[in-house]
Amino acid sequence: MDGEKNYTLMKKIFKAEKEHNLVCGGQLAVFEDEICVSIDTVGIVAEYYYQSQDMYAKWR
Repeated sequence: MDGEKNYTLMKKIFKAEKEHNLVCGGQLAVFEDEICVSIDTVGIVAEYYYQSQDMYAKWR
């Protein structure tokens, strides 16, 4: 849809060049350490977004 935004959560502190092998949709995928955030962080951000329909400024 037009006007939709995609956000990527990123760690402030991460190990450069470290990768994580994860299964996504039944296929093995490789993700950089920088974008592998904790499940707690995902929950906080998802709840805030659900309630406000926007991203908190410090998370942009």
